[in-house]
Amino acid sequence: LHVIEWTNENDENMDEELSSQIQEEGRLILRSVVVPKQINDYKRMVKLGDPAEKITELADKLKIDMIIMGKSGIGKSTLDLGHVTQKVLKLTSKPVILLE
Repeated sequence: LHVIEWTNENDENMDEELSSQIQEEGRLILRSVVVPKQINDYKRMVKLGDPAEKITELADKLKIDMIIMGKSGIGKSTLDLGHVTQKVLKLTSKPVILLE
């Protein structure tokens, strides 16, 4: 799952073409992720919105057992949790595995 942060106030200004372009860029990012051959039941998804909210909403909707995500975003210190990670931990009751 790749969530492109997009706030509600921007939604009304975004046209269909821009939305499609942004989502295609997200799909290109996901295509670069190598999935081990042993894992054959996975989906690559791109969503627009609040990353933590989209992650937890989809985890509930798809009945995901656990969430695996990075400890922090790009450029963050490895000692601190990123703001998306902190929010996911607050919003979900599912187990979360954090990767460095």
